[in-house]
Amino acid sequence: MQASEFQFIDNGVPRSLVGVTVTNPGGNNPGAEGPDKLIDLDTGSKWLSFNILTPLVFQFPAPVTIDTYNFATANDVDGRDPVSWTFEGSINGTTWVSIDSKSNFATTTARQTFQSSFPLGGPAVGTFTRTRAIVANGQATQLTWTTANASAGGVSITPGVGVVASSGTVNATPSANADTIYTLSATNNVDTASASVFVRSVPPTTVNFRYVRFTHTKLRNDSSAFGLQLSEFTLLNGTTPIIPVAATNPGGDFGGNESPDKAIDGDINTKWLDKKRRPLILDLGVTTAITGYTFGTGNDAPDRDPIRWYLEGSINGTSWAIIDRVDFDFPMPEDRNAASQDIPLPARLFDPVLSFFVGDAPKLITGQPLVLSWDAPGATSITINNGVGTIAATTGSVAVNPTVNTTYSFIANGPAGTTPVSSSFTTEIINPAVTTINYTSFDIAGDEIALLGSASIVNDFVNIPLPGNFERLRLNADVQSQTGSTWFRKRINVSTGFQTFFNFQINSANNSQGGDGMAFMIQDNPAGTGIQVPGEVERGLPTRSLNVRIDTFTSGDRLGALVEVLAGTTVLGTVDLTTFPAIAAVLRDGTDLTQTGNDDAPYEMRIDYVPGDLDLYFNGVLILPDINVDLAAIGAVNAAGRGYAGFTGRSGFFFESHDVTRWLLTEGPPSAGGAPLALKSHVFNFTTDQLTLTWTSSSTKSYKITRSNNLLNPWVAILSAIPGAPAQTETSRTINFTQGAKDFFRIEEE
Repeated sequence: MQASEFQFIDNGVPRSLVGVTVTNPGGNNPGAEGPDKLIDLDTGSKWLSFNILTPLVFQFPAPVTIDTYNFATANDVDGRDPVSWTFEGSINGTTWVSIDSKSNFATTTARQTFQSSFPLGGPAVGTFTRTRAIVANGQATQLTWTTANASAGGVSITPGVGVVASSGTVNATPSANADTIYTLSATNNVDTASASVFVRSVPPTTVNFRYVRFTHTKLRNDSSAFGLQLSEFTLLNGTTPIIPVAATNPGGDFGGNESPDKAIDGDINTKWLDKKRRPLILDLGVTTAITGYTFGTGNDAPDRDPIRWYLEGSINGTSWAIIDRVDFDFPMPEDRNAASQDIPLPARLFDPVLSFFVGDAPKLITGQPLVLSWDAPGATSITINNGVGTIAATTGSVAVNPTVNTTYSFIANGPAGTTPVSSSFTTEIINPAVTTINYTSFDIAGDEIALLGSASIVNDFVNIPLPGNFERLRLNADVQSQTGSTWFRKRINVSTGFQTFFNFQINSANNSQGGDGMAFMIQDNPAGTGIQVPGEVERGLPTRSLNVRIDTFTSGDRLGALVEVLAGTTVLGTVDLTTFPAIAAVLRDGTDLTQTGNDDAPYEMRIDYVPGDLDLYFNGVLILPDINVDLAAIGAVNAAGRGYAGFTGRSGFFFESHDVTRWLLTEGPPSAGGAPLALKSHVFNFTTDQLTLTWTSSSTKSYKITRSNNLLNPWVAILSAIPGAPAQTETSRTINFTQGAKDFFRIEEE
């Protein structure tokens, strides 16, 4: 949770915050994001706590009178904004009196913005809870509440309960086969405060399956959660637990001590954690009668708790039927290692679930296929227009070949009596001039590159003179909280290997702690060139992707020059660049990849890959040899060995720009890079006053010709960004000279 500023107001005038101290007992505040930032009069800074439900305590140097209060949202992640809270006052810091509360307040989603001020003197709702959010028909749920400052007779619960005391407990039986919202209202002559809870009543049933599959659709905080976790998942027959013979997590990413079997080991102090958030499948060994289920929270990180999900059953592990679907925010316990209520299975049919319907190219290069992908659990049939037709598979993909801009409509039909779900995807046909990744600069870049989020093509020669007055690919600028992703819109064929070179710069005007990082990726996700990388984007995509991470954030004993190779979220190799003397010599202070922008040349990354082996070079130094990875095996390419290549980068509270200045990629097994640089010949023409230079070259590199009049003064570039001649081992260029002058010329590999 987070906020950028807090105000205490009396008669419309904010109280002075001089001498005020702010603490956050139990909070987890990173770096320069402590509670003191709430009173620094700067919405550009913020307080952030990774431990939610921890209080803020403001201590004034003397008693203070206020009649309203206010807070401002922070710079990013609106999922961290307060929406429900209590506001209390104390004379001694020990005994607290509730003076206001809000429940499910519509906090603005605008960033770094104050709300309208909240007046005091009105009633407050302290708590309003129910013991069960899902009940069997005829079963009661217990409502418990506390309020303050309400008028006599001013507290009521609807529907069906009526006027109640200021605090108390009552059993309520919701209407059968219905969703009921119980609302607690507290009123006085100043205002009305209210809070609501949701209860679902279902007809109970018994189902008979061997396999049960649990798939979450929402976590308590999807944006910040690093994975999905459960301590236990227990199926029930009446009140008797059913003991599965196995638990699996196909496609998941879990450690040895947090594997799916921990969800069925009967120990609520262990847990299953999947970084990729894939389904959990329980095998009961034989077809078994099931009436309900329950599961428990993990030991930490409440943001990983599932609060929406659906449950499927299967006889054979192949054909699945939806047996429950929780499509509201279920009140999972905030306590750690705590069990949810017992949830009865309902006797009803479910509409299909549309997890996604997407194409891999919002803009499609002429002649390329478009791959449409979908996942619609619970569907009995699927129809896609424009020549695709009816499909039985609830999950899958199909290749189509549109020649004009086309919208594909998708309809998933469920069992009789259920409501179909639908979606659509539109692709635009483009015919770019550039169809290969051969950017000695990005002057030629056009519509063949997808620019998402903050990504852009810019010329920043004024601020960053090197490598020259050219366009560059900027993933994010040198400002706070930017995220950008970019993709080459044509799939590349890496079935037999590839070699890529990219030069990059990481610049910051005043940052000393790194600004997160960037990554190179090859991926085969369903959204293709339309996917904006989520979360910690410097780690790349979490599924179906090879990621080369370049991270500059300095934390603890880690220096700001980390490079990592990942298959999805699985780390295959890590290296600290400062351990290489030749590399440390070009780093800032020998420790940091971040540059100043004034006179720092770009770094060069080279990746050589053949199936089963990847080598990574930095500035010509082999830093990670013989990484055992196969792009087909990790799902980063399609069946033909083709995938999308691109980059992503971000900044956070600390920030820097992430730029790619040059990018070359060759399909097929890597070349050795050509012969060592050597001047093969030089020919003077004293009639034209021209000199022709010829040197050994590689098509994967670029060169420049520099000049000095005495071998001592700085060498000045007279020709730059000269690409190695395609399919040749030598390159030639002709330059002018002046008779009677003395000059020295040399070739440099850029």
